[in-house]
Amino acid sequence: MTKRVRKILLGNVYVLGIASLVWLIIRSGRKPSRLSYPCQKAALANTSVLFAGTAIPVAIRLPAWIRHSSCAESRISSRVLRIAEMTGLFFLAGLLAFSLLVGFGSAPRLNDEMRAAAAALTLPELYSSSPDASNIYIAEGIPANSERGVDSLIDIMDTNGLQFFKGSGLAKASGPAGIVGSNDIVLIKVNGEWRERGGTNTDVIKGLVNAIIHHPDGFTGEVVIVENGQWDSYMDNRPDNQNPASCNAEDHGQSFNDVAMMFAGSHAVSVYDWTAVQTQSVGEFLGGDGRDGYVYVPEIEEGYPKFTTVYGTRISLRYGYWNGSSYDNDRLKFLNAPVLKDHSGGGVTACIKHFMGVQDLYQMTQNPPHDAMINQGIFGKLMNVARFPDLNIVDAIWTIPAGGPNGPYGNAVRLNRLLASRDPVALDYYCGKYMLLPISGDARHDPNNAAGNFHKMVWSTRDALLGGGKQVTTDEAMMNVYKSSVPDVPPDTPYEYFLAEGCTDYGFETWVLVANPNDQPATVSISYYTEEGPRNAVPVTLPAHSRLTVNASSTIWAKSSGIRVGSDQLVHVERAMYWNNRIEGHTAIGTASGAGEWYLAEGCTDFGFETWLTVLNPASSDALVNLRFLTEKGEIDGGRVAVPALSRRNIRINDWISASNVSSIVSSDKPVVAEVSMYGQGRRSGTCSMGMKYPAQKWYLAEGATHSGFDTWLLLLNPQPETANVTVNVDSTGSRLDPINMQLAPLSRTTLHLNDVMPGKDVSLSVDS
Repeated sequence: MTKRVRKILLGNVYVLGIASLVWLIIRSGRKPSRLSYPCQKAALANTSVLFAGTAIPVAIRLPAWIRHSSCAESRISSRVLRIAEMTGLFFLAGLLAFSLLVGFGSAPRLNDEMRAAAAALTLPELYSSSPDASNIYIAEGIPANSERGVDSLIDIMDTNGLQFFKGSGLAKASGPAGIVGSNDIVLIKVNGEWRERGGTNTDVIKGLVNAIIHHPDGFTGEVVIVENGQWDSYMDNRPDNQNPASCNAEDHGQSFNDVAMMFAGSHAVSVYDWTAVQTQSVGEFLGGDGRDGYVYVPEIEEGYPKFTTVYGTRISLRYGYWNGSSYDNDRLKFLNAPVLKDHSGGGVTACIKHFMGVQDLYQMTQNPPHDAMINQGIFGKLMNVARFPDLNIVDAIWTIPAGGPNGPYGNAVRLNRLLASRDPVALDYYCGKYMLLPISGDARHDPNNAAGNFHKMVWSTRDALLGGGKQVTTDEAMMNVYKSSVPDVPPDTPYEYFLAEGCTDYGFETWVLVANPNDQPATVSISYYTEEGPRNAVPVTLPAHSRLTVNASSTIWAKSSGIRVGSDQLVHVERAMYWNNRIEGHTAIGTASGAGEWYLAEGCTDFGFETWLTVLNPASSDALVNLRFLTEKGEIDGGRVAVPALSRRNIRINDWISASNVSSIVSSDKPVVAEVSMYGQGRRSGTCSMGMKYPAQKWYLAEGATHSGFDTWLLLLNPQPETANVTVNVDSTGSRLDPINMQLAPLSRTTLHLNDVMPGKDVSLSVDS
């Protein structure tokens, strides 16, 4: 009995192992990256059992068999059979290793030619005369911190007729026909199945979430980052899907869950991993089923997700938000955000293939519907029944031109582009033909290659969507492709005021404050001078004797910016900035004009302080700015900085001067505006001041205290090439104290700590030189 059981088990090991080996050779021989697929992992494990359990023991026993060559003739045939058996097993093992490491034929891999093609890639603009054309929007030249590319993309969409925000239309990129409303529930579908460059860039998702929560009308809705990884998921919101230091971002440790947590303190932002409920077949909320899972639709043999977020919000992808008694379909928005890359099966991963991470329960199994995706347009059918994306955003910051869908860092090329369209078919067509194909030279990426799976997938999806009444196309004559936005031009006004500092990123709030002291209304227009150029807010009529308070993030988000306020009346302008949940803040008064020189006495790069110099160029032509830094030891040349027209530049003085008190002199060939901001360790404190346009021999300073824990410092900048003799006169409550006489070295900065010379007092100062 024991021998019989062992024989059955051994036979099953042979059958299972050899079958698994054949499967591995067929499925992974030309594409070793497929070894990361769960089915391939299981087959590899079975094959390993075959060789570890059979070939190795045979190999160990071979010497003993050979040594017993004197055995009876009747046993020779048995030995020959066993040796032949072992030889065959080792042959299969070698065949497996060869197929996995070398492959049968040569699959394309990233090479120098592809890198060169990526660097030289130029995307064409297309124009259609049809009012029913599909529009594609492209943001190019995105910087390393690629969340800022989302802003550029939204600008390009807005310039060319598609508003990202649904609202009154009084703010930038906003209109009644916009996409995301202020109280919407927004699902952002990402690729979280693959690590490194194989997943959606989390910096892009950070920028997208940041834009949503800065809705011009305020955001009271919810954002959920979602994915069904099928076999594996690296969303990082559960112990079984963590993704340490393997993310597609500048910071490789920044996961999707990390992005959600950045905003979760102030807004409802979270991650939901549909992978955890993919096997659960459930009914709809309307039918009384409150469980999370997938609802199967027999007519398309597919399922769609239904779930409850960490905030208790109940969502059906098909019917929308469930309020307990009915569905609100309009409040649910679906943003489809794939990474662009090669795919071994479908040819190209972009908008359509990305729906593999939406569906499940295909034919009531966990089998991925690859054939139905390619030949039957199954994902088009799913979009028709469950939800058509409100917007598709293709992440092409990095792309995998060959060897996908796995995406090792070393197999990616940087393209620094984001593309968007409401038509997933047209966007896939364009990405394949004009992005992947020119880089890879692989016909599999050509949407017009009728023999290719990519063509079949795009065409079958198109047909399914057209049958469902959706506006999609594979005809280039029916596509508009827009790559640029028209920069705003600040309006001409009789009066204008400027502030160089401003930021709506890194936890900062920026508020523009305008007081109208006149007896008549004032028309006020605010422009933000970003590093990409100006962005105008909608003009506002300010009643007589009133105050206007404007949050800069209603027009710009995640940006550093200077500010221009134009008015048809004389007004008073200030800017207030807050951070650390409004625990910290500083303010400054606007200046009515730029100047060719600015003097800024404040600055320190020691004791944990960081000092920033901000330079705004309000002119219509570029400015060349010279920087000079004056320390207690003398002058240090800061070099030259180009500030483009109608923009602003940030200079971190710590990068030039280390561990020193420092003053700055800014000289320019065009009138500019300069401010200096200084922040304490961990940004737990901060100051900001407008520079002065010229030095003077008399200065008055009303504020000062050296008691109750206050520190007061007097900062003296001597821009002259000779020594300056200075007298500091100090007025305290009801009396004048003894003056302080000082000598300031040429071209230097001097710092006086008043607490050391007159402690325990309220003081005002006058300085004579």
